Amino acid sequence: YRDIFRLDRATGRVRALTNDPEGNFRPVVSPRGDWVVFGSSRDSVSELYRMRPDGSAQERITHTPRDEWGARWSSDGGLLAFVSDRDGSDRVYLSYPDGREVRRLSEEPFDPHVMEDVPAWAPQGFGIAWVRRTRDDPSRILIRDVTTGFRGEVRARGLGSLDDPAWSPDGRYLAFTLTRGDSVQVYVARADGTRPTRVTHAPGPNWYPVWLAERAPPADAARAAR
Repeated sequence: YRDIFRLDRATGRVRALTNDPEGNFRPVVSPRGDWVVFGSSRDSVSELYRMRPDGSAQERITHTPRDEWGARWSSDGGLLAFVSDRDGSDRVYLSYPDGREVRRLSEEPFDPHVMEDVPAWAPQGFGIAWVRRTRDDPSRILIRDVTTGFRGEVRARGLGSLDDPAWSPDGRYLAFTLTRGDSVQVYVARADGTRPTRVTHAPGPNWYPVWLAERAPPADAARAAR
């Protein structure tokens, strides 16, 4: 069905890290590069597994009869955020990288009509943003710091659906998409969710904002510029 491969950029060599007929998907490498967490349906449902970067030491880290997917590492590699329908609807959960101490990110009483997705960790610390949808609210982006307890959110002004949260490299801003009818535009808000500002105006849809960190020019280019 599908497997996970590793590409050596220096040699161009490609090597399979998994070999299962039921499918392996969405690998995410830890910040230190010592673990890879991925989804696999090798045990009949989509569960999370981890392995070493060479494919060794594969082990299952979630253990429910329902699906888990979309894992994301915190900036220090100490926590995982992922999505699961283990309680009857898609919600965001946190755990340690070995699967211990799973807890739901939002503490309010469980509501089967609430759907959550797309967890995104801030580049420093333990801030996290994720998408939340209900029957009465197309979607909003919630922001939480799991250590300080800070809470923020981004809401659409009027009808609209928010998605695809992406933190700036310095953690000061959050980009996201806002969908109204056929229009999908990219916005940027402050890290606490305030002052959302539209940054694209194309008539067609704009999806999946990704930030690029500023880099110093190569030494040769800098010398040539002088």
